[in-house]
Formats: sequence, structure tokens, C-alpha cells
Amino acid sequence: VEAVDLCPEVAIGLGVPRPPIRLVRGEGLRLVQPSTGRELTEAMTSYTAQTLHDVGPLDGAVLKSRSPSCGLGDTKIYDTVEADDPIDRGHGLFARGVSAALSGLAITDEARLADSAHRGAFLARLFTLSLLRDTTAPTPDLVSHLRRLLADDEAYHRVTLEVALARTETTSLREAIADALQRGPRRASGAPTLYPEALDSP
Repeated sequence: VEAVDLCPEVAIGLGVPRPPIRLVRGEGLRLVQPSTGRELTEAMTSYTAQTLHDVGPLDGAVLKSRSPSCGLGDTKIYDTVEADDPIDRGHGLFARGVSAALSGLAITDEARLADSAHRGAFLARLFTLSLLRDTTAPTPDLVSHLRRLLADDEAYHRVTLEVALARTETTSLREAIADALQRGPRRASGAPTLYPEALDSP
């Protein structure tokens, strides 16, 4: 695994420690620093686009929960810069760009990774997508590997169905399996589980 470590807020010039920043919903979503009056939306948007371009192909991302830049659905959103209480919650500004660019890939945050079932599902998806990065057609060895990697039977059967569908001209193998993994297992207790031996090459 090759990890790319970064902090979007530091990267756009905010210090450590730094005064709080927040998301404000007005004419679009804005990222601001109330104590200084700094408008950070353009800087963060530009940084996100440039970073995603520079780092090249990715299989997934682990973001920071509740962060105005990196939160995944749990970032507080305010209606004004001065408001005391949030009116909504959503993605941070950096997370919005990452989620759009990596749609269908493995994306989570450190809070969700504390749950063992979620952690297993995330790792299974991450390593599966990495395996499929340069794969264009299903093979018996690949399907066998996927079966070991995705321990849940429901997830496995759905993945093999998507493998068959991926033989069409309009859907790539990686996109089809990413979509299957994104929907997740139908059984409530059936999160895909990563086994150590599944990390071996098929």
C-alpha cells in the first residue's frame, strides 16, 4: 500500500494551530474563517482539483470526520458566518471534490474505521479495486481471488454477476465491481471481510 499524506487546510496556508473554519451555505457553499474574515472557498477548490490531478490514480481515501474540509457527511453547515447553530450537515469542501473524483472507489474516515465490520468492508474494497486497476477481463484466477477476498456469499454472488455484465462494451470490469461493492451485502450481518491470505496475488 502506498499512502499519500496531506492536510488540505495547511496546504492552503492555514497555520497549526489555527482559528476554526466553517462551511456557510448562501449562494453556493463557502469555506470561511470567521475570526479573520478570510474567504477560503476558491483556495480549497483549486487545491482539491490540483491535488487530485497531481497524485494520479487512487484506489481510495481515508478522510477526517467532521472537518470543514474533509468531513464525509458529518460536517456542520451554517447559514451565516456568525450563526451559533448549524442548519445542516454534509461533506467538507475537499471531501466533496474527492468523492466526485473517486466516485465508486473506497472512501471512508477515521471514525468509521473504528467499526470492525466497516473496516473489513473498506479494506476488502480497497484491495479489490487495486487488484483490478490494470485488469480488463475476468479470469478464473481473478474470480477465485475475489471469492476469497469477499467472504460474504451475497457480496460474492453479486460481484460475479457484475463480472459477467462487465463483458459489455459500455462497462469496464473495475467500474462494475466497484458498483457492486458500493451497494454492499444485502444481509445485515454480512459485511465483506478481509482475510490475510487474500492479500496474496491470485
